[in-house]
Amino acid sequence: MQLLITGGSGLLGANTAKFFSKEKKLNVKVESRRNFLQLKKKLPFCSFVKFRWNSKKNDKSKIKKNDIIIHFAGLNSNECEKNILEARDFNVYETEKLFENAIKVGVKKFIFVSTSHVYGEALKNSVDEDKIPIPINNYGLLKFITENRLIDIYKKSNRKTQLIILRVSNVFGAPVFPDTNCWNLVFLDFAKQAATTNKLIMKGSPKIRRNFLPMSQFLNTLKFIISKKNKSNYELINIGSIWSPTIKEVAKKFQERARMLYLKDLKIVSLKKNIKKTHKLFYFSKQKKIKKFDKGIKSINKEVDSLLKYCFKVFI
Repeated sequence: MQLLITGGSGLLGANTAKFFSKEKKLNVKVESRRNFLQLKKKLPFCSFVKFRWNSKKNDKSKIKKNDIIIHFAGLNSNECEKNILEARDFNVYETEKLFENAIKVGVKKFIFVSTSHVYGEALKNSVDEDKIPIPINNYGLLKFITENRLIDIYKKSNRKTQLIILRVSNVFGAPVFPDTNCWNLVFLDFAKQAATTNKLIMKGSPKIRRNFLPMSQFLNTLKFIISKKNKSNYELINIGSIWSPTIKEVAKKFQERARMLYLKDLKIVSLKKNIKKTHKLFYFSKQKKIKKFDKGIKSINKEVDSLLKYCFKVFI
């Protein structure tokens, strides 16, 4: 079976490619702007392709023989805030074009990786797929627009290409490529600080609450979604974990694990004071089988430890 991963050198894309390249029944092809030699060093069991994004010429020939497409490619949250028009052109229009071509060439499954941030203002208390999204930033807004555009295309199609939309919470784990543009993410920022300083500086509100998802849990859930036979040709799925800590609680987790692994005492510093507490958050899917991949605190500790070890190796 042929699997194509777009955005295959990013934090999620590269980890997904590495994970699935070990599956004997899958031939993994990675779309990336990186040099193929760089890709081959880190992803030796994958093949590679470049797309002509933002071009009137389409790339139907490059996706024709693929059974499954997992679409990660797109501008990240910071880039969306800087230039919403550029982000719209890529994140929305290019995704539409890719899905339309996937339908034309007979791809069996098209998986669009969206985000929990589409819920925005509604991301509090209990959040399942029935919660009505209220995006509050450009990134969440564009993901939500893209979801709806893909659903419209799907409804007008022959419905032979299955559309799966994954609203993924905040995944954390080590990148495959150390220079990946991901070190502003709170878990990676804390891990890098732990390796290079004696402090954990919380740059945002310490009482902001987010749902965080270990990379291993995300990948195993994705494997299940790819492999299962679906009764419906359209699915919308939340993927999150049982853990929805405040940023300060995340810092304390790194403080605890760094002390345990390296006997290193890290001082937690907040740049913002007197911030009000936020709501509790339970982010979950109505699909009960999705929950079985959540291994709880053991999985979270293991992922944090792995990320710390990665940073102590790369940055020291």
